[in-house]
Amino acid sequence: MLQVDFGEMTVMDGGYPRKIMAFCAKLSCEKAELVQAYPRQSTEFFFDGLIKSFDFFGGIPRKIIFDNLKPAVKEILDGDERILQDEFLRFKSFYCFEAEFCGPGKGNEKGLVENLVKYVRNNYFLPYINFEGFDKLNEKLYAECWNKMQTKKINGITWYQALKESRKDKFLPFKGHYDHARLTTAKVDTYQLVHIDRNRYSVPTKYVGEKVDVKIYPFEIKIIYQGEIIAEHDRLFSKNNDSLNPYHFLDLLIKKARAFDDALVIKQWKLPKVFDNYHRMLQSTIKSKSKGTREFINILKLTKTHGVEKIGSILKELDKVNRYSYEEVLSVLRYKEDEIVKRTISKDILESMGISNIQSSTPDISQYNILLEGGENIERRANQ
Repeated sequence: MLQVDFGEMTVMDGGYPRKIMAFCAKLSCEKAELVQAYPRQSTEFFFDGLIKSFDFFGGIPRKIIFDNLKPAVKEILDGDERILQDEFLRFKSFYCFEAEFCGPGKGNEKGLVENLVKYVRNNYFLPYINFEGFDKLNEKLYAECWNKMQTKKINGITWYQALKESRKDKFLPFKGHYDHARLTTAKVDTYQLVHIDRNRYSVPTKYVGEKVDVKIYPFEIKIIYQGEIIAEHDRLFSKNNDSLNPYHFLDLLIKKARAFDDALVIKQWKLPKVFDNYHRMLQSTIKSKSKGTREFINILKLTKTHGVEKIGSILKELDKVNRYSYEEVLSVLRYKEDEIVKRTISKDILESMGISNIQSSTPDISQYNILLEGGENIERRANQ
């Protein structure tokens, strides 16, 4: 049986205290536990914590005890009766576990996880830790829980061994991940932005004015048009901020080259210095700022497929020999891709093909010397 709950924690973010939520899951008999941090306790974070717990424990507990969390409970009725949220009912049906809810104000009915929340606050979050992102914090919390499961003991065996034995009859198999994204729709504005939860996310130029579907995951945003993913972004949790993908704007900027230097997305794009230097030299060589910028944008497009590091290395090579053009970059890129890479076929592969013992011999070509002699005789007779 599993008990789960959220607990409020405080971290230091940029020198200021910030409230976050810790999802805590504790097994009653095997004692193993998992803790993960989230910005709040809304549905997508609640489901994400449960899914990660199932994955961590290697199976789905047949019974889970919850508090009356809003992501799960729509309305509390008399006694044990609850009207559950539609999305929670779908989640529960997908994983086939039994859900039990505590009485209002009766946290003692899930005392193990209540104690875990206190332990987490006192041992993982006090004194206040410096917040460096949810990914790093959750990696640390996961490691703490894993190490604890490997070392703590119950009835003479580790929590991990106890869990391993219980999986046979007390857990359901963990098969597949429920798509726990929160769904919404939006319209792309004239600035190529989709407004989601008081923040803005970019899409390619051609989708301006179109209606799109949005999947909001705990830490990721996926924007979809007619069933195709057209943009993916890290999710923003502050307010009134933009997540701009520079590749979404290059097709527009190539038509409006004069706006390139002042474009916010370009100013925010942290490219190596060699790119800016090559841009300026390109403009100087072509003797036109606009034409030079258009060629440079075509070079930037190459980084989407080949990477910033690889294209930056080519720009350095060309800068040393004063060669500045998109065609030069493309030529060097193609040359590098066409270079023959010598590969040795492993002995195992040769043996599997039955050709590992094939040997070659050097033929005796001394008999061809007579042709040389004949040639000398022909030349001699010609001179007589």
